[in-house]
Amino acid sequence: MPMPYSHLSTSDSKTANFAFVPGSQKIFSLMVGPFSGRKYWLTVTLLITIAIIVFYQYRLNASMDYSIYYSLLKNVENGEDCHIPKIDPFDETIKKYLKPGRPLECKKLQPELTQIINGKILINLEELTKSGYSLETIKCRKRCFWRKDSNDITLDYSSWTNLNNGTAMICEFMEIACWKQFPPLRIYTNLHHWITPKKDIINPAKASTHPNIILFVLDSISASNWKRYLPKTLETLKNMYNSTIFEGFAKVGDNSFPNAAAFLTGKRVQTVGYENEMPSDMSDKFFDDWPIIWKDFKQQGYATYYAEDYPDYNLFKYLSNGFQKSPTDHYFRPFCYAQKAPMFALNWLTELGHDWLEQISIGDFDIASFFENESKFRQYSPRGLSLLRRIPTKRNCAAAGIPEDFCICQRETQISINDTRVQEAAKKVVAEVNRLLEPESDQCSTLFLDKIEHAQTFLPNVKIALDGNSGFYVMYRVAITVQPSNAFLEGTVRHLISNEKDYTIVGDINRINKYGNQSSCVNIPLLRKYCYCKNNV
Repeated sequence: MPMPYSHLSTSDSKTANFAFVPGSQKIFSLMVGPFSGRKYWLTVTLLITIAIIVFYQYRLNASMDYSIYYSLLKNVENGEDCHIPKIDPFDETIKKYLKPGRPLECKKLQPELTQIINGKILINLEELTKSGYSLETIKCRKRCFWRKDSNDITLDYSSWTNLNNGTAMICEFMEIACWKQFPPLRIYTNLHHWITPKKDIINPAKASTHPNIILFVLDSISASNWKRYLPKTLETLKNMYNSTIFEGFAKVGDNSFPNAAAFLTGKRVQTVGYENEMPSDMSDKFFDDWPIIWKDFKQQGYATYYAEDYPDYNLFKYLSNGFQKSPTDHYFRPFCYAQKAPMFALNWLTELGHDWLEQISIGDFDIASFFENESKFRQYSPRGLSLLRRIPTKRNCAAAGIPEDFCICQRETQISINDTRVQEAAKKVVAEVNRLLEPESDQCSTLFLDKIEHAQTFLPNVKIALDGNSGFYVMYRVAITVQPSNAFLEGTVRHLISNEKDYTIVGDINRINKYGNQSSCVNIPLLRKYCYCKNNV
C-alpha cells in the first residue's frame, strides 16, 4: 500500500519546466555575483533542490511516524478496539531483578497465654506451664475497647474485670492482661478480636439467595508480580473456582488512593480532566458522605466489613481525616463469615507488597489456604447465569474512562532515546514537573534532566492513526531520571506532527521509585512524589 506523501518524489525534477519572474537573473547576480547563463541555471537548480530536500525531509519524518503506526495497525484483530499485550512475567530482561522473598522471623516477646476458640477466651495451659506459671499463681483481667464516633484515631475503654477461663467474648475488641501474684508483675498483655453479630442490620437478606462478597486487595502488586510470587494462590483460584482472570483490569491513577476511589465509588479523584467528580483535597474533611459501594450492600441487608493491615498508610487516613463514624458494621479487623446475614467484606492488604517486590511471596500459602477453606459455593442456575455481564469487544480505554497514560490497549514499539523527539518529550516532562512545583518553590528544589532511561511510541485512537491528514499525532512514553532527587519518572507526551514544537503532557507524570522522606517539607499529596526538599541538598 503506498504511504502518504509518496507523491512528493523528486524523480521528475530533470524534466520539470520552471518559469521565472523577469529580472530574477539580475537579483541572483546581486546575490552571488556575475555569472554566465549556465552558472545561473546551475545555481537556481541547486536552490530548488535544497528547498525540495528540506520540504521532503519534513514530510518524510511525518510519513515515517505514520508508517510505524500503520505497521502496528495491520495486526489489530478485526473488530477489537483494545489489544491487551501478553507480558512474560519471567522475561530475560527482568530476571536479574527477581529474588525470593525473605522468610518472616517473628521474635517471641511473651508466651501466648490466651486464645479465642468458638467465641470463648481460653487460657493456653501448655504455654502457661512452659512459662513456669499455673492458674493459681497468675491473675488475668479483661476490658473491651471501641473507636469513638468522632474520629478515626481515639478509642474508648470499658473498666477492667476479672477473666475466668472459658469466658465468652462479649465484645468485638478486647484487651487482656495477666499478672503474677507475687511479687506483682505484669507478664502478659494481648489484644483479641471476635466478630459479634450486629442487631441493626437493615432488612437482613436471605443467605439462601444472596451470595457473600469477599474482596481481597493486594496493594502495589502488578499482575506480573502476582504470577511470579503467588503461584499457589493463582493455581487455587484457577483449579478450585474455575476463576476468570481479568487481564485488562488496569489502574487509572498513580497511587493507591485514586485507584481505590475509582474501584469503590465509580468516581475519579486526583485525575486530570475529572476534577469535578470528587474532591481531591481531603486533608480537613471526612469520607462519610462518599458513595462507597459497601453502602449499597448495607441497604440490601448485608453485614459489611472493612479492614486494612497498614494503619500508617490507611487509604482514608493518610494525609486525611478518615471517617467520623464507623463506615461499616465491622471495621478495621478481620472477622468470620458465619452470621445469618450475607457478608460484604473488603480486605485491603498493603504491608507485604508495598515496599518490597518479592515479599508478597510469603503470603502465598495463607492466601491460597483461605480460598481452599472457603470452597462452599452453590450453583443457583443450571444455565450458569453470572452476576458479571459479557464485555463487548468494542470496549476500549475511552469507554472505560481509563486515561491514555494508563491505558494498556495500545501497541507499543521501542524507540531510540537519541531521537530528537524523544529528547523534546523528556524535556517537556521535566518542565511540567517544575511547573507543578512552582507554588512550593521556596521549599522544593528545581529538578533537571539527568538521563533518558527508555522510550516507547504507541498507537493513538484507531481513526486518527488511519487518517494521515492534519491532526495526526504521535504518543511517546518516556522514562527519565532527574536530579537532585534521583527520581525515576515516567510521562506520556502527545506530539502533533504538523507542529514540531507542539508537545503536550497527557495525564499524570508517575514516579516509579520510592521517595521516602525527600518531600517531608510539603503536605500536598500530588507534590509529595516530585518535591525534593531544599533542606535535603
